[in-house]
Amino acid sequence: MPVDLAPYTILLCVDPPTIRDQVRCGLKLFQGLRAVDATRDQVTRVLESGEDVDALILSHGSTMADLKDSFLEKVRAKNKKVAILVLGDLPNRQHFTKTKVELDILSFVPVPLDSFDLARRLHRLLDHLQKKR
Repeated sequence: MPVDLAPYTILLCVDPPTIRDQVRCGLKLFQGLRAVDATRDQVTRVLESGEDVDALILSHGSTMADLKDSFLEKVRAKNKKVAILVLGDLPNRQHFTKTKVELDILSFVPVPLDSFDLARRLHRLLDHLQKKR
């Protein structure tokens, strides 16, 4: 079975820049992943326009107290298919699991980032995207 190396578009809505740089370095390990930096407003506009976006990697506040915030709900309302990885502090496990299921979040990546864990989750993202095509 041939491997699909067509580029997948991933929006990076990640702050601070040091975390964004770590994610970009991790994405370079995998062929076919094209990262585009975007603000939350730009993510909303891109999803509203119907442009082809395969995944969103999103940093979520410093407290993760309310993972199910209005932005994640807006993303899901505008695009049910985009794969979402959330970066942030480790939330209450029970709250996160419920939100992960409700909003169909592919993965939660705890910050500070562990390079092995990040690579493993990005590999899982690529596998997920290849299965969708």
